[in-house]
Amino acid sequence: MLTIEQKTKFSKKSRVCRHQFLQDTKLSARREYVEKEEETTKKVEFLQAELKHEQLLYQELREEKKQERISMRNEQKGLLEERDRMWQERVKERDEK
Repeated sequence: MLTIEQKTKFSKKSRVCRHQFLQDTKLSARREYVEKEEETTKKVEFLQAELKHEQLLYQELREEKKQERISMRNEQKGLLEERDRMWQERVKERDEK
């Protein structure tokens, strides 16, 4: 006659199979985690490269606008000097008369 312990005791083969199943489950979970981590790393690297590229474009645009403002200011300064010179000549001519 079989006792309760003998009926509920797992066979060695069953325990080995269960252990192997748990190991496989752990490995597959780990594999999925590693794949997701690699995918995330690649995505982060791609986005960082894209960000760097956009920052360079933005920096170039800022430099162009800065140069444009400088040239515009120099042009206006030149026009003001020319107008001042013209008014000084007119004032001299008026004073001489």
